[in-house]
Amino acid sequence: MNYRKYLVYVDIFGLCAVLSTLLYIYSDSIFTKIPDKVSGVWGNLSTELIGIWFGVRLIDWIIKSNDKFTNNRINTIRNMRFITKHAERVVEYGYRHDVKVLNKEVSWFKSVVKQRERYLNQDEILDIQNYLTALSQFVTEINKVISPNGGDTKLELAEHAQERFFSALENIDELRLVAEANILEETPEE
Repeated sequence: MNYRKYLVYVDIFGLCAVLSTLLYIYSDSIFTKIPDKVSGVWGNLSTELIGIWFGVRLIDWIIKSNDKFTNNRINTIRNMRFITKHAERVVEYGYRHDVKVLNKEVSWFKSVVKQRERYLNQDEILDIQNYLTALSQFVTEINKVISPNGGDTKLELAEHAQERFFSALENIDELRLVAEANILEETPEE
């Protein structure tokens, strides 16, 4: 995780508390004429400051962990939305460049989902895998019609092929909505 600027102040505070505690522990040999009342307050205050420092760092870590958990889940949903919309664009307009981008996005998303699996529940992973399976079949079929290895030219899809692809996209979108609803049950998108 990134070291935030405000943590410098928190850690300076904590190091001062540790230094104060160490001075208290060895104060008998360093400061011989400190009254017992001052010595007691000093010891209590030093250990309390260490406790505060530890508590602030622990709370900060918990908040960061929760944010990372939530962000990964929401980004997964947003990535699925983007890829589905891009697939619709491929069928609607038929540009080779869009097919090439779709292939790259699907490959990238597959690798990212593997990294994000620790933030997802088993049923959510299964829903995403169902989405990816249907999407991969769609990409394979669209690559047969519009080869991504060519210039950036627009190719008209035959009307029957376009209808077949749009029905496949409806199925993909339904699978995306199922996965999205499952993820959003536990993670609100704000």
